[in-house]
Amino acid sequence: MGGMLGALADPILPIFAVMAVGVLFGRLRVFDGATARALNGFVFYLAQPCLMAYLASTASIAHYKWDVMGVYLAAELLAYVGFTLLFRLLFGFDLLSALLLAMAGMFINHFYFVLPIAERLGGAAVTEPIQAVAFVDAALLFCGTIFVLELIAAKKRSLLAVPLMLARNPTLLGLAAGLAMNLGRDWTPAGLTTFAEFAGKAAAPAILFALGLTLANVRLFERDSVFVAALACKMLAVPLIFGGMLYALGGASPWVDPLMFLSAGPSGAMAFVLALQYNAPQRAVDVTAKAVLASTLLSVLTLALLSPLLQG
Repeated sequence: MGGMLGALADPILPIFAVMAVGVLFGRLRVFDGATARALNGFVFYLAQPCLMAYLASTASIAHYKWDVMGVYLAAELLAYVGFTLLFRLLFGFDLLSALLLAMAGMFINHFYFVLPIAERLGGAAVTEPIQAVAFVDAALLFCGTIFVLELIAAKKRSLLAVPLMLARNPTLLGLAAGLAMNLGRDWTPAGLTTFAEFAGKAAAPAILFALGLTLANVRLFERDSVFVAALACKMLAVPLIFGGMLYALGGASPWVDPLMFLSAGPSGAMAFVLALQYNAPQRAVDVTAKAVLASTLLSVLTLALLSPLLQG
C-alpha cells in the first residue's frame, strides 16, 4: 500500500496536476482556445517529432521483445475492431464516428502521461517496452486510422493525396529521423541529439496543459450511455483484453508487467483531435472529449493500483 500511495503522491499526481492546472486556467479564462491551439501546434509540429526522434535514436531496438509486442498489437486490433462494431451496430453511429469512438476506447496516452510516470517509477527497464509499443502505435494504428478516415472521406478528398499526407506527417517524420539517427549514431552530430532531446522534453507538459485548456468547459457529469460505454471500454475492457492476452501468450517476459501497466493508462487525445479534423458529428466529438477527461481522472487511481508492477 505504501508503494501505491507513494506512486500516487509522486509521480502520478504531479504529472496529472499539469492538466488540472490547464483546466483551472481555462475555467478562469486566464487562457483561451487560441492558446490551446498554439500549444497544440507547437507540440504537433516540433516537440512531438523531436521527442519521437530522440527516443527512437536512443532505443535499443535489437533488444525489443517482438513476440510480446505482437501479442500486445493483436490485443489492440481485437479491441479496435470490437469497439468499432459496438458503436456501429449497438449505438448506430456512422463508420467514421464509430472508429473515432473506438479509438477513444483503446488508444492510450503513452508518451505524455504513462511514459513520464513509468520513467520515474521504474527507470529504463520499464520504459523500453512502453516506448516500443508507442512507436508501433504511432506508425501503424495512428497513421492507419488516418488512412481509413481518408478512405471514408474519399468523396471529398483525393485518395492520391493520402500517401503524400502520410509522408508529411510530423510524427512519422520524427520517427523516421530517429531510426536513421539510431542506425547511424556513430555519424550523427551530438548537437542534433541535444536539440531533439531539449525540444522533446517540452512535449508532455505542453500537451497536457493544452489538453486541460481544451477540456475546461466539458460537462462530464451528465447521463450519456455512449460516453459510459466508451469509458467502460477504456477502463475495464482494455485492461482485461490486454492483460488476458499478455499473461496467457506473453509468458514470463519482463515486458509483460510494464505493458499491463500501460493498458491502464488514459485515452490519448488523438481521437478528439481527429474528430475535429475530419468534421465528425458533434455527438462523437463531445463523447471523445469526455472520454479523454474522465479516463485521465480515473487513471490516476488505476495507475497507482498497478504501480507495484513497476516497482517490483
